[in-house]
Amino acid sequence: AREREERERAAERERMQERERLEREQAALREQQQAILEQQQQQEREREKLAREQQEVREQQKAMREQQERERKQREESEREQQKQQQLMQQQQQKLKQQQQAHNPVQQAGLGRPSGGHIAPPPKPVSPNEVSDVPY
Repeated sequence: AREREERERAAERERMQERERLEREQAALREQQQAILEQQQQQEREREKLAREQQEVREQQKAMREQQERERKQREESEREQQKQQQLMQQQQQKLKQQQQAHNPVQQAGLGRPSGGHIAPPPKPVSPNEVSDVPY
């Protein structure tokens, strides 16, 4: 009977030790799981932060492209306006030239003759017998 009691006590001690060992292992596993969970949450936060930063960069790049496009259009419009102004000035100068030519027949004909088309006779040579107007 005493042997049986000792065997039962020894078996009980073994069961208690086994239970404590299992509890320690479970506690260690729980801590490990908690650490993994925290690590995953940290990684998720970092991923979200990175995604936000990438989105900001994309938005900045888009804004820069839009700004460059606006500047390009503005430049083109400015160039077109400048060409229009230049054409307008050339047209005005052309009109002015035509008006001036219309009022100035000598310039219009391109020669030094009056608008009637008559050519003035060349000056007569002065012979030694004739009296000249030119003083000596």
